Amino acid sequence: CQRINELSEEGRLDANTIIFSDESHIYLNGFINKQNFRKWSSQKPVEAFEKPLHSPKVTVWCDLSSHKVYGPYFFEDADTGNARTVTTEAYIGMLDNVMTVDIHPDVWFQQDGATSLTSLPAMAWLRNRFGNNIISHRSNFPWPARSPDLSPLDYFLWGYVKQKVFKAKPDTINALKQAIREVISSIDQDVLVSVISNFQNRVNRCIQQQGGHFEHLL
Repeated sequence: CQRINELSEEGRLDANTIIFSDESHIYLNGFINKQNFRKWSSQKPVEAFEKPLHSPKVTVWCDLSSHKVYGPYFFEDADTGNARTVTTEAYIGMLDNVMTVDIHPDVWFQQDGATSLTSLPAMAWLRNRFGNNIISHRSNFPWPARSPDLSPLDYFLWGYVKQKVFKAKPDTINALKQAIREVISSIDQDVLVSVISNFQNRVNRCIQQQGGHFEHLL
């Protein structure tokens, strides 16, 4: 965060020129894996909640900036249509598919430190497209390993998409994918501008908290 502010003051980085990227699993049964979902009660709960052990899911990738959302892109097996692991080959294939627009020299690309994303071939692809303007593990500007409070996809996009998608109650994987596409395509640029503006607020809050947790303070 200090590095972001330093580069911003030098005029070398603007949050509006960063493309943030991430993937998420979205389950057909609406399951959301969040440890901060709690139910408080004065009595011992007796009700039971049953859900399938292995609910069908999609693995969806998006890139987000103040200008647009790139994607969604679904990592899936070509033969079965089932969600697949994000390998280096699959990741580069996604980049070829999604990042088809011309990239301005001032644009930065951010990603997390997953092995498939930071492999030599993947980083070579990114450097060929973005030069040294990469915020990632194995770059000159490393992204912190655990930073959900700083990623616009974590603090906005995935929660927003899941909330809207599950209201439609899709009952098949194809319906789930179509609902995801519709929700993402409906996001206005004004919303994206506001989301990225909030990113700078989070950077400043992170510095104030000396790198500590700050989500509940926003």
